[in-house]
Formats: sequence, structure tokens, C-alpha cells
Amino acid sequence: MKAANERLNQLLAQLVGRQVRRIRRDRRLSQRQLAARAGSRSPIISRLERGAGGTPSLETLRPIARALNVDLHSLLLGLNWSRIDRLARSTVNVDACRRTA
Repeated sequence: MKAANERLNQLLAQLVGRQVRRIRRDRRLSQRQLAARAGSRSPIISRLERGAGGTPSLETLRPIARALNVDLHSLLLGLNWSRIDRLARSTVNVDACRRTA
């Protein structure tokens, strides 16, 4: 179960990063400009966009969403939730099978 949860967290981090990158590029902002607007540093934005460093916290995402002029809800709504749901369901099904075996 731990490996499946880690995979789910990794997928979520990648999807959030892609969404931030897409919106940032739509706004024609560099990572450095976004970081300055969000009160962050460009290496943090870079890691976030690559999905490195784990699933970002809401405390990390709030100022980034504000800097992108989107609310946090809209930022997260753009994620591929069907893919996340499929992975989560397969994780639950594998765990259920292990418990009954």
C-alpha cells in the first residue's frame, strides 16, 4: 500500500506541476517572475513544475495561484482527476486483494 500511495502522490505532484506550468506560460511569465510575484524562489517553482519534491501543500499553492490570478479551486479543477481516480481505485483494489489473500 505504501508504494501505491507514493505513486499516487507522485502522479498528483506531476499533474499539479503541469497545471502550474501551463497557466504560467499562458500568462507569459517566467519562473523567476512567478516566484517573485508569489514571494518564492525560482528553484521552488522549477521543482513544483517538474513534480519533484512530492505533492505541494496548500500553503505552497495558495500564493502561486494568487500570483497566477486564479483561485486555488480553479487551479486544482484543471487536473486530470479521472486519471488520479483510476490510479486510486486500482490501489484500493490491489490492497483489498492482498487483505483477502
